[in-house]
Amino acid sequence: MKATFKSSYRKMDKNQQPTTVFVFAVTGTAEELAKYKEAQKEHYKVNPDGEVLWFTTRFQGDVVKLSISAKSGKVVCDNTEMDKTNSLIEQNKGALGEALARLYAERIMGVQHRPYVPMNEPAVEGPANLGE
Repeated sequence: MKATFKSSYRKMDKNQQPTTVFVFAVTGTAEELAKYKEAQKEHYKVNPDGEVLWFTTRFQGDVVKLSISAKSGKVVCDNTEMDKTNSLIEQNKGALGEALARLYAERIMGVQHRPYVPMNEPAVEGPANLGE
C-alpha cells in the first residue's frame, strides 16, 4: 500500500497538549485496502471523495509505504529508507554526517537543488549584415 500526504491539522492530544496530525490518502489493491479497513477498525475513515485516509502524528515523507504489522495487526509505515539514512549519518560523524543529515532533511522537505551552470561566455558576433 502507498500513502500520499494530503494535509495536516492541529488538535489537543490525550494530555491536552497541542499536536499536529498528518493526513494521508491510502492507495493499494482491493485486497490490501480490505486488510487496511480490517486493521483500522473504528479508525477507518474515507473522505467525501471516496479516498481512504490514514492519520498519524509522525510525518514520514510525502509518499510512504504502509503495511500491516504481523505482530500487532496495526498499520505501520515502512521506515526502511529512513533507517538506512540514519545509519549512514551515525556512521559518518563530523562534517560528512552533518552534510548527509542536511541532504536527507532537504529531501524530506522537497528542496530541489538546481545544478550550477556557469555564466555563458560572451556570444561570438557573426557577420554584421548577411544581405550585403
